[in-house]
Amino acid sequence: MNQWGVIWSVRDSFIAGLFATLELFITAALAALIIGIALCYFSEYQKKVINRIIIGFVSLMRAILF
Repeated sequence: MNQWGVIWSVRDSFIAGLFATLELFITAALAALIIGIALCYFSEYQKKVINRIIIGFVSLMRAILF
């Protein structure tokens, strides 16, 4: 069996993993977009408590290494 024979024999698993990864990526991207739009909308309020919480959350997310 050549080098690619092992991968070719389990190609269904690789394809299933690819689709699972794409599904997770799309779900996370849409969730992040919705959360970001909501935070942007709520930051327009003139309430200092809400703005400080949002600024703190955004600063925390920017500081986390991914």
